[in-house]
Amino acid sequence: MNEKIRLAIIDDERHITEHVRQVIEEHFAGLFDIMLSSDAETVVEALKHEEIPIIISDIRMPNMDGIEFMRYVCEHYPDTKFLLLSAYPNFEYIYEANRRNVKYLLKVEDDSVIVQTIADMLSTNRRAEGVASPGANDRLMQFLIEYIDKHYNTDLSLEALAQIVHFNPSYLSRIFKQYTGENIFEYVNRVRMRESKQLLEETDFKVAEISEMVGYKSANYFCYVFKACYGLSPQAWRKQFVLKRKDT
Repeated sequence: MNEKIRLAIIDDERHITEHVRQVIEEHFAGLFDIMLSSDAETVVEALKHEEIPIIISDIRMPNMDGIEFMRYVCEHYPDTKFLLLSAYPNFEYIYEANRRNVKYLLKVEDDSVIVQTIADMLSTNRRAEGVASPGANDRLMQFLIEYIDKHYNTDLSLEALAQIVHFNPSYLSRIFKQYTGENIFEYVNRVRMRESKQLLEETDFKVAEISEMVGYKSANYFCYVFKACYGLSPQAWRKQFVLKRKDT
């Protein structure tokens, strides 16, 4: 299993850290190893022993507050990406965050804004490290494979996937093939065929319904891909499976 990217979430309100973690895990399945803390001091100590590329922190906390924590991290760990979450806008804090190239979001922002901000931070890290970083690419390819496996019924065009991981489409296509030995188009079809075969064997859904359920807008194209993959049309596959089951 490829090493995950360490990410810390700091807030003295437990429900906030749990919610942010849930949002991150739902969108970036398997990409991050998430540390939760109710105080900044714990993360300061952790930074002495491990790399934490991304930190998300509240501002109002006991002892070391988020602004003091941000200053410490920016001074001692300048490569770490920092996101401040605040319950209300404070223009003095916003100004300092911008000056230090730190992201500043309100807690009332939609979850999609947090997701996009983290994606931008990842993209910035890749540009700083160089897009040819093997470790970063391996982690992102593993994330992409898990994303496809989970979201096979959504738009998985090369352009859509490239937008998710903030890669140029042609570059993404090239490194995906280097990592998996097959192109994205082939992998997506293989996952969709596996799921459609299971649906044909275990449910009574119509072929057109299954086509849509596994992510194909055209039932005719679905049938074409299925026959190319298994040598039989979806209808013939289901019929053959039913006959085999009766024989047993």
